[in-house]
Amino acid sequence: MASLCVDNLNKCQVPWSLLHWLHKIRELAEGLDIVVVHVYRELNTLADFMTSLGLESNIDRLFLSDFPTHLEGLARLDRIGIPYVRTG
Repeated sequence: MASLCVDNLNKCQVPWSLLHWLHKIRELAEGLDIVVVHVYRELNTLADFMTSLGLESNIDRLFLSDFPTHLEGLARLDRIGIPYVRTG
């Protein structure tokens, strides 16, 4: 699904039902040096973890300190270039 979204953002044609949102995205990105690419969630474990946190609750979260332990661990692995293998 995510790969399909990236393909549609980079093409000129999208389904009419998404046209409004495509125009909004392009309007916000105008003048910025943005490249939209698809990355499998296994390659972006930090974003995947934070997304799952957001899906678990109905509140906004802002982490300035006291990050969840699992998030800190994923960040350390990412920083030193060790891939995280998802098991579940």
